[in-house]
Amino acid sequence: DMDVKVAGTEAGITTMQMDIKIAGITEEIMRKALEQAKEGRAHILGEMNKALASTRTELSAHAPRIETLQIDKSKIREVIGTGGKVIREIVAQTGAKVDIDDEGLIKISSSDTAQIEAAIKWIKGIVEEAEVGKVYKGKVVNIV
Repeated sequence: DMDVKVAGTEAGITTMQMDIKIAGITEEIMRKALEQAKEGRAHILGEMNKALASTRTELSAHAPRIETLQIDKSKIREVIGTGGKVIREIVAQTGAKVDIDDEGLIKISSSDTAQIEAAIKWIKGIVEEAEVGKVYKGKVVNIV
């Protein structure tokens, strides 16, 4: 007549959900249910600790990552390019997935950090404002 779901840590309960089909429940039944839940939680946490005793300090090299970059809305057209040419080239050359919304929020995702960094560098190069006295490095192109 009662279904109880309890989740939590070794320190205690973090959430609980209960469905009952009867009009009420005694304190004794509730104590017994919570004790059983505590034992079950301790067992599950023990099994989890066997597999992974502590949190990892870094993501796996194969874990997907996503970085965001906010640009001025007036620069969106420059990042996308005519018919999407620029953004397609960024994706093709870096291997990262690049999505941009109407507010200038760019989401760059990949499981390879180097791909994300390359795409961010490329995009920042497009939207960056020139500064007096700053030295810019890049390839020289001769236009005849």
